[in-house]
Amino acid sequence: MKNTLFKSFGALFISLSLLSCDEVKELADVKLDTNLSETISLTIDPDSNTFSATETISLLNDDLETYADKLKSVEITKIVCTPKNIQTSEDVAGSITLSEGGIAFLDESFSFSSGQTTATAYTVSNTAALQAMGQKLLSQKSISMGVAASANNTETLNFDLEITLFLKVVANPLE
Repeated sequence: MKNTLFKSFGALFISLSLLSCDEVKELADVKLDTNLSETISLTIDPDSNTFSATETISLLNDDLETYADKLKSVEITKIVCTPKNIQTSEDVAGSITLSEGGIAFLDESFSFSSGQTTATAYTVSNTAALQAMGQKLLSQKSISMGVAASANNTETLNFDLEITLFLKVVANPLE
């Protein structure tokens, strides 16, 4: 019995010693799906018919704060932008552009009716832009997103633009 137990532990020890340190560390990888959301309030004045702002989106939400210095990869799977809380007393048409690092990744037209409060969400699926932003989030822990909008309004147009980034993150507490 002792001999069998000794051989079993010996085989286990040999098996573990054949694993590299990297392989052992990979066993501790933590994979998380999380979202980052920011809401930007837009006011498009009838005198200028335009709006522009920059919003910083931080990677370190409640899910990821613990792993701030242990992140291995950040993948943005999609970005969804939803106009909400629309306040207009007229029918309005316009456009919304989102950019990061001066490069536009969303350019959409909109049409809001008098009394309308919500609108169809826009989904960003430009994989090259999503990959670049994911790498920037990993290295800088935040991105600055530019928002520009214009409309043909003759009265003040107000609405919120909710921007949600869907992420797949890999962190390792041993790194």
